[in-house]
Amino acid sequence: MYQGRRVVSVTPYGRHRYVEILARHLLNLRPLIDEHHFWVNTDDAHDLAFVQGLAAAYPAFFKLVYDSSRYSKKQCVPRICWFWQKCDELDSLYLKFDDDLVWIDEGAVERLLEFRLAHPEYLCVFPNTVNNSLCSHLHQKIGLLPDSPAIEYECLGQVSWSRWQTARDCHETFFRLHVAGELDRYRLDDWVLKDYERFSINAMCWLGSDLAEPAKRFESDDEAWVTEIVPREVERPCCIVGDSLVAHFAYGPQRDGLELACDALAAYKALAPSEHHEQIQRLLPKQPAPTFGKRVRNLLATWRQPDYAARSA
Repeated sequence: MYQGRRVVSVTPYGRHRYVEILARHLLNLRPLIDEHHFWVNTDDAHDLAFVQGLAAAYPAFFKLVYDSSRYSKKQCVPRICWFWQKCDELDSLYLKFDDDLVWIDEGAVERLLEFRLAHPEYLCVFPNTVNNSLCSHLHQKIGLLPDSPAIEYECLGQVSWSRWQTARDCHETFFRLHVAGELDRYRLDDWVLKDYERFSINAMCWLGSDLAEPAKRFESDDEAWVTEIVPREVERPCCIVGDSLVAHFAYGPQRDGLELACDALAAYKALAPSEHHEQIQRLLPKQPAPTFGKRVRNLLATWRQPDYAARSA
């Protein structure tokens, strides 16, 4: 509950190896968050067992939302669009967290909720996010990331979104500043997406009444609807809240290279709130260690791509 309003957070769920970290942060955010809904978007037996175990262990907090749309398991993005219709409590505050959101700063969610209510001129608000395409561009501009290659101000850019080395640089910077006690260097002036530019939704906040009706029209690309189409229609841009800091692990094209190059995931796990660690560990499925052949092939393919620094010069 926040300022008399119910707060519901949601996560499109599919990967227990990330959610074991996110869940510890979410549990630490009670009672600010009244309920967390997992949009179940996987048919993997291990992932299903874990999230079902979470809901059974914390039934008053974790709720499972299953798909009843016309879309098949292979139509992942259209199915995600369908889930948005379930955020239909008009007076509630909603939060959305990707399942690989791996760190949430103390006070970050409260600042996001406060900003949402204080600034109705913005349709949706986003936290200042480590390894987010547009935020990485802004972080490079204030000197937190290497000058080269230039990180495009583009949601799906070759450097900002596809390049695993960019993710590595983002996480190495985060851990260096965390150890030094200098995370305040990430602080930005609030950044309005005044041209209705697309934003990668790793985390966000909105009022139920703002998206309940538009969500019925979402199809094929929920991110475009939420950050470009609807804001332009209602002439209410979105905004990045500069003092609300979170960290996102990796985009799909970044993941294999990043996980071979460093062990950032284990480092974020070590930073997660410890109170519910043992309970969540007991829920983790027992399964053999993954093979890395595919990841090696993907990493080699990445290395063979053109030199981004030369291309952007």
